Amino acid sequence: MISDQIWGFEALARFKSTDLGFVSPLEFIPLAEETKYINSIGDLIILEACDFVNDLKRAGYTKMKVAINISGIQLMSKEFTRRMLRLLQSKNVNPENVVIELTESILSIKFEKINKVLSELKVYGIGSSIDDFGTGYSSLSRERELIVDFLKIDKSFIDRLRFL
Repeated sequence: MISDQIWGFEALARFKSTDLGFVSPLEFIPLAEETKYINSIGDLIILEACDFVNDLKRAGYTKMKVAINISGIQLMSKEFTRRMLRLLQSKNVNPENVVIELTESILSIKFEKINKVLSELKVYGIGSSIDDFGTGYSSLSRERELIVDFLKIDKSFIDRLRFL
């Protein structure tokens, strides 16, 4: 359905170093995962996204969704669902205003565990999506096995399509 209305935003993590300037997420996220700081950084990102949701609420937009990229390491961490809910509750954010985004590459790890966590989150109203679909090697049939609400097709994939 086309409504010409904005219904969601994506929280983007950016890192500015005093020595290096702006550091791309393609550089600092893998390093954060490798050093196991991704959970702490991820929690800060979730809290910042919650602040944005609250800013939207104060401006009168209560139905907006904010998508937050979640690392596979975060998702697989012990009690991720409980931690996510605690963070949302600490900022008084309705879980229905949040969508977690997973990259297509996560499909190569523990598929059943991913679905278990996504099912838990869905019970509380937290949506889920696969981000950057078309940049990896997964197929649409594999995507159908996941309990996700949205599939975000990568721009580079769409740019190659021709429409009649």
